[in-house]
Amino acid sequence: MTGITPINNVELKYAGFWKRLASILIDAAIFAPVMLLRMWLDSISSNAGIIGVVAYCAIITTYEVWFVAKHGQTPGKMAVGIKIVKVDGSPVAWKEALLRDSVNIGFATVYLIFTCNAIVQIPDAEYVSLSWTARNVRVYELYPSWMGWANTLSNIWVGSEVIVMLFNKKRRALHDFIAGTVVIRMEKRVEASNDIEMLSDAT
Repeated sequence: MTGITPINNVELKYAGFWKRLASILIDAAIFAPVMLLRMWLDSISSNAGIIGVVAYCAIITTYEVWFVAKHGQTPGKMAVGIKIVKVDGSPVAWKEALLRDSVNIGFATVYLIFTCNAIVQIPDAEYVSLSWTARNVRVYELYPSWMGWANTLSNIWVGSEVIVMLFNKKRRALHDFIAGTVVIRMEKRVEASNDIEMLSDAT
């Protein structure tokens, strides 16, 4: 049973893995210029690098939360025709948007704090002289030892999200259970009465 909830002539069905993955990839593509801007700032100085990483984390978080709270969809979800609603089919608001992203915000905050802490420990001349890859390696070396566990937990979280989504009827990921939401496909229904009217006009 897939579950169907008709609201305002729109047939709502639970969105599957591939549509959700496609929406994530589209949103990631939208963020490519932001990532390029961060890399450019990173090449200027260590202070600019800090500004870049703070701005990057802030923009990503604001993007996700704002679009979900205001529209129930990020641009990626709009492109593939899926939307976030409460489990009863009603629209989401700021509470659900923040709860859905709460774990990711937590991981991003930890990453942000310790990345900035690592950057300030690197002399500016050394920082600028390094390539993007070498700079990231140097920053990683200055993380506290337990950051490896934080990365492992982050990977476990992402994997668990996928597994849980694949093995429940409503295709809800862990963040959907936290926020009381579900992701649905938007499909316009053609009303029988409209079909009759069209046939009448044709004759």
